[in-house]
Amino acid sequence: MIPITVAVPDEKAAFFKQLIEILHFKVVDFAHSEIDIPLQHQKHVLERISTSKPEDFITWQEAKNKLKLNNGF
Repeated sequence: MIPITVAVPDEKAAFFKQLIEILHFKVVDFAHSEIDIPLQHQKHVLERISTSKPEDFITWQEAKNKLKLNNGF
């Protein structure tokens, strides 16, 4: 199963929910689900956040260009 996140305009939300029910798709509310993230992963992410430097950041456009160059797209 492939998880997909979508943003639905407020005025289309009721229709979208009905469509999801009709198609029998599984809805997962990640905000209220219990996802077990291993402690080692949590520590690694927190360490990377604490040691990150603004000068190491790149813009989204630069990131997309790097991905295109590395993947041949």
